Amino acid sequence: MMRKILKSRLSGRSGFTLSETLMAILILLMVSSIVAAGIPVAANAYSKVVMASNAQLLLSTTMTNLRDELGTATDIHYNAETGEISYKNDRGGRSRIYMITAVDPDDGITKDDFGVHVEERAGRDDTEEYSSYDYMLVSDVAATENLFLTYTVESNSGGFIKFSDLTVQTKDDDRKVISKIENFEIKVLTVK
Repeated sequence: MMRKILKSRLSGRSGFTLSETLMAILILLMVSSIVAAGIPVAANAYSKVVMASNAQLLLSTTMTNLRDELGTATDIHYNAETGEISYKNDRGGRSRIYMITAVDPDDGITKDDFGVHVEERAGRDDTEEYSSYDYMLVSDVAATENLFLTYTVESNSGGFIKFSDLTVQTKDDDRKVISKIENFEIKVLTVK
């Protein structure tokens, strides 16, 4: 008996009405449009967080490498206008730290070269018998493809090299500042 009543009620229904189906499709479209609008916002926020993280890594790595490079150096000379630092390294050769911040097609310099470089000479400076090689203070992997660092050099008495405005910028034309450290000091053996 119960089966007959249930069977008769179920056999009378044929499915969803047209209005119910349209309403379900409308709700599905509204939800998918909200999700689709949020994806670019989430992707943009993610890329900003990754860029800020890479900038902090670049600052930290650069400060460590500068400290390693200059901490045991002697006979240090610096040029406050260009930011170039020349010194005698702990291996006995002459080195210089310099920045590339502008494209110069005549010298083959591109935006890929932007950043802090070290030129190291091994051998005797007074006899032209030396080998020289140039490398980035911070590798391209650490700097990422779109970030580079600049700084200003100052000096304090008492055997310190003071860097100010260590700034991580983008390599594009607007040079957006991503991260910055106001002051950074390295204790060195001698400063001139």
